[in-house]
Amino acid sequence: MKLPVELQRPLAKLIAHSWIDSDFRNRLFSEPAAVLQETGWRLQDFATITANQESGVLVLAFAEVEGGAISYEVEIPSKPTGLEDELISSWNRESPSWFGEIRGCSCT
Repeated sequence: MKLPVELQRPLAKLIAHSWIDSDFRNRLFSEPAAVLQETGWRLQDFATITANQESGVLVLAFAEVEGGAISYEVEIPSKPTGLEDELISSWNRESPSWFGEIRGCSCT
């Protein structure tokens, strides 16, 4: 299932941050829910978040009102060759808020 637009920017920022901070990247895979909460996501009790560093995939699963569930698999790629840390850092300075409202979790 395609990642909703409202998830794309917040997750892009997480990925970019993981490129310049290896400790953050390691924690994103070892403690994904904690990292998301620390960066402003207020996860609902029904959200399941798993990560697999070997495959580089973060899985966000949200319960739906109708009793079903929806799941998104997000690849967390390695930093592209030649991309400078200063440029990556500037992306978050231009838009300092990590998140907006996201269905399934409220983010600030």
